[in-house]
Amino acid sequence: MIRRWLKRLLNESAEDDTPEVPIKSLTTRDELDAALAAPVVVLYKHSPICAVSTWSLREVRRFEREHPDTAVYHIDVILHRELSNWIAQHFGIRHESPQALVVRDGRHAWATSHSGITADALRKQVTPSETDPA
Repeated sequence: MIRRWLKRLLNESAEDDTPEVPIKSLTTRDELDAALAAPVVVLYKHSPICAVSTWSLREVRRFEREHPDTAVYHIDVILHRELSNWIAQHFGIRHESPQALVVRDGRHAWATSHSGITADALRKQVTPSETDPA
């Protein structure tokens, strides 16, 4: 499975000339608390030394470009392990890396990790379905 992800990562062409804008980083609980004031937040827990994290970061960036009105934040799990662990404990989820969480109104709404982190999966969790009651 990892070979498939890496192959996909390496075979993707650079057709998208959109300059990469760094995802906003969270480094403290105060920053996290301020970020969670938004109605919908995507938290992306990333390891800079992991190939799967590199692939999933591309997906998170793609989601962010396609949904500029959604707050997306990055937590480096190596540099900010304490914050990453606090997030897992606070929301009652198992720590994984890479990991993406959707927080709605301050509450954990959804989480996935590894190959489950795709721009499409994030979109489905953040964008209300037309069949959902308003």
